[in-house]
Amino acid sequence: MQRPAPFTLQIRTTTAGVTETRGLIALQIAAPVFSSATPTDLTPTTYVTTPAARSGYVINLSGVTSLTGGGATTLDGQDAGSASFPVGSIVLTSDGNIARQWRLLGTYIAATDLALGKIKPTNSDATLNPVYWQLI
Repeated sequence: MQRPAPFTLQIRTTTAGVTETRGLIALQIAAPVFSSATPTDLTPTTYVTTPAARSGYVINLSGVTSLTGGGATTLDGQDAGSASFPVGSIVLTSDGNIARQWRLLGTYIAATDLALGKIKPTNSDATLNPVYWQLI
């Protein structure tokens, strides 16, 4: 029979550069606690990508002050179709106390196809980045 391994846990605090021992706790660990067996059926770690995360919740665009005009403060000036705003993402804009939600759809629309509730991003392209914002 194997004897338990003795250990001492020391509890210390440091205040104004002075370290003091506040307590000592004696521990005895029996051999069966330590196992040399290899674990089996480990669950693999998975991570959520930025686009997957951003397409899963509403993004508040409080800095957007208008819908069109291009630039950082407009809805059409946002980096649509990127990791920041992937297809399927929903953003929230507000005009005074009126909130609007927009979903980014992965379809190209021409400037002549604009209808009520559709905003074409300035970086939208028929081949490379076919996206537009749809009011929902």
